[in-house]
Amino acid sequence: MSGCYRIFAGAAAAPATLLDDSPIVVRSGHTVWSPQNYDRQFRGPVTARAALEQSINVPAVRLAAATGLDRIAALAHAMGIGKQPLCVPALALGALEVSPREVGQVYSTLATLGLRFDSHALAVVRNRAGEVVSGGELPGLRRVLSAQSAYMVTSMLQGALDHGTGSGARRRGVRGALAGKTGTTNDRRDSWFAGYSPESVTIVWVGYDDDTHTDLSGASAAVPLWSRFTVAVAPRGVDPGRVFDRDKNLLYHRD
Repeated sequence: MSGCYRIFAGAAAAPATLLDDSPIVVRSGHTVWSPQNYDRQFRGPVTARAALEQSINVPAVRLAAATGLDRIAALAHAMGIGKQPLCVPALALGALEVSPREVGQVYSTLATLGLRFDSHALAVVRNRAGEVVSGGELPGLRRVLSAQSAYMVTSMLQGALDHGTGSGARRRGVRGALAGKTGTTNDRRDSWFAGYSPESVTIVWVGYDDDTHTDLSGASAAVPLWSRFTVAVAPRGVDPGRVFDRDKNLLYHRD
């Protein structure tokens, strides 16, 4: 399975930073690109928080240009994208093929405040005597993004789930400390939702293996599936008012 998914580096702007949502023309070599927002509207100055919560494309393109595509590509790779993306302007909007596992790795790095722990299926296999048959010591945590940047991105992604493009999850009964982001390719072949708590990450991809168009968006296809799963597996007795605890996580993950 593969598809395109937006990666927001977040390191070059604070949530309240104003970004320009107005027409833009990007020239790269002999290619001219005029990115559009999903609704074909422009809003003028918007905060980085609003741009991410509402999936507004043009401010993301401007921010990526200011940050540097090489820095964004390197960070995406460090956070879990297997092959470092090409430094093309459309990278700002997720112009790369990734698997759900890679997307899960990226969001788990956000959930642990910038510390990457490589995903795995089994840590070790033992026989009846408890002896190790296969497997070994897992790689340790390593910092790939500052805790402050990861926390700010998580805060904005909480807004995306609470009242942004992922808000359908709340209407379907999802409660608790969660953050998440929708993703939709411009040809509607792939629809995504990535959601996470301080303890878990769940990725939903909707699409066909032969790249057939689905005519579905992340909000209409992936969010309902993610919501049903999240509600079904939610632990009983968890305080729904609990929030991401930056100070506690920073102490726990001190390095």
